Amino acid sequence: MADQIIGVGAAGYPLLLIAAPAAVGMLVRTGDRLDPIDLLKLFAVHIVMGLLFRFPPEATLWAGARDVATIAVGVLAFQLMRRRGAVASPIGLMGALLVVALASSLAAVAVEAAAMLGGGALDGVRLAALMMVGVVSMTLMLSISITQGRDRSKSFLDSQVTNEREPRAWEYVGAAAVAMLMVEFSIVTGWPVAALAASVALLWFALRLGLFATTVAAFGFAVLFLMHGAAAPWPEPFSPARTAAGDILRYVALALLATPSIVVATVVFEQQRLKRMFAYRARHDALTRLTNRAHFLEMLHAYAEAARRQERRFLLLLVDLDHFKAVNDTFGHARGDKMLIAVSSRIRASFRATDVVARLGGDEFAVIAPISSVEDAMRLAKRVVDNVYQDCDLEGVSLRPSVTVGGVLAPDNGAGSERLLLLADEALYKAKAAGRNCWRFAGDELRRPAMLPPAAAVAAPDHEFETVFID
Repeated sequence: MADQIIGVGAAGYPLLLIAAPAAVGMLVRTGDRLDPIDLLKLFAVHIVMGLLFRFPPEATLWAGARDVATIAVGVLAFQLMRRRGAVASPIGLMGALLVVALASSLAAVAVEAAAMLGGGALDGVRLAALMMVGVVSMTLMLSISITQGRDRSKSFLDSQVTNEREPRAWEYVGAAAVAMLMVEFSIVTGWPVAALAASVALLWFALRLGLFATTVAAFGFAVLFLMHGAAAPWPEPFSPARTAAGDILRYVALALLATPSIVVATVVFEQQRLKRMFAYRARHDALTRLTNRAHFLEMLHAYAEAARRQERRFLLLLVDLDHFKAVNDTFGHARGDKMLIAVSSRIRASFRATDVVARLGGDEFAVIAPISSVEDAMRLAKRVVDNVYQDCDLEGVSLRPSVTVGGVLAPDNGAGSERLLLLADEALYKAKAAGRNCWRFAGDELRRPAMLPPAAAVAAPDHEFETVFID
């Protein structure tokens, strides 16, 4: 397909060897294992495609062997570098991609050399051209495949970690249009400096639009450059003759024009990743990955201000894990940490994704959840107690943790964050005195005739409470 759409160079190879790099990149991205049967399937697909496009059978067989060798060596090289920890950072990843591209291209050259020997003689210039085509093509395609979507991924962050403005759609379209127009302009007018201007336009992608957008733009840049560059009326040495040596020079020029933008994009991405990582760690608990105490107090203050000014009702819950010290003393701190992780996960699952769930320290947790009625508050308190009170396997030790919950509603009891914490802590103390594994609420609103009596807040008919002594 590359032969048909983009064309071949003077050395007789497709100007952009897409299939093998794309396969390697997607396998690397998904982390799947490459089995020998997969290589046979890929070889069979290659043969079928060659027959459909009516390529010579012998050339199709050698090209299939070349692509299979490229994919096998590329995946093996990447797996080896991953085991050695060379891909732990984006910069390391880009370096690994260059090594993979080089190793895969060497494999392609070895197969092609064998094919040439079968025909009688080696052509060193053609092999060098294949090497350059493979390295540049592999680097571009692997960069796109391995970074797709990752530079903007924030699945592990909450929405308030950074305040950076996301690029708008017109920025992507505008930057791409500028780069492509400059390439076409340089080709039509025979002014090679315009191609350099197009490479400068790629820096906008690198500095503003992210690593994935930069590699996609570089790929488009390469396609236009390779499709029309050989026929462009450029002066020497920008427009070498259509020879194998000319192919090498064009790929060298392409690498010099496109590589700086990808390198800059990688460095910028690494800085942004570190910034997001440090911002995340500053606001989240390292063990449970819940919001930490400092950020929780900031959020509580913000909710309290909103409740005071806009009458936005919310529930504050303080949650204590019962008898946690006995677990640490009896079964060790390692199992205690696993229990904290399990309990935090159950508490998190008891609330909506938009609710604030925090670990204040030790075995203390807290929750902020917008509600519309007292009944909602009771339901949430009951849900968290029920969800936590389930069997938990801690490396061969089966325990059933329980939590005690104290709650308060705002702005029913005032909107000051300190007062709300004080009232919730008082309710928590009363719940502990009542036997733990239960909940209590503070405030006068629970004693109003239209609402549930205090006793119902402690024990609903369908929930039986008991004091659990783990030791």
